[in-house]
Amino acid sequence: MSKQETLQILNRLIHVCEDGRIDFANAARHATLASLQTVFLGRSMDCGSAVVELRTLVAALGGAASERGTLTGTIRRNWGVLKQALGDLNLAILEELEQEEAAAISAYQAALAGALPESIRRVVQRQSEGAQHNHTVVRDLRDIYRHQIEEGAH
Repeated sequence: MSKQETLQILNRLIHVCEDGRIDFANAARHATLASLQTVFLGRSMDCGSAVVELRTLVAALGGAASERGTLTGTIRRNWGVLKQALGDLNLAILEELEQEEAAAISAYQAALAGALPESIRRVVQRQSEGAQHNHTVVRDLRDIYRHQIEEGAH
């Protein structure tokens, strides 16, 4: 894989992680349950750390690191605001985050499908596992919260 291709992959992951950082921070601001706010803030910080780590790799390769998220992330966030207005706020946030983390997993899988240099592959693999963890946490919280709503206990 060429250096330019590696830089493109790393910058794509920076976009994805920056979207995650912003999305989790926004979720923490808007969630009405303190327990969700705490989880979302932690996930936002983890995504921010991933951004810093990826930017460091880009700089080490002599490239210019992306400084923003994606247009798709912005559109999804705006759609999420509309969905939140139409139903249960916490459930809408959890559903939106679950979809976004599924997209992050796909981005990491695509990155790992390439022939990355081994040192970069290890970082991307570890971060991919972090995205999978985020997805599992959000999915499980969503399922628990949905069950509580159905039982009338929320």
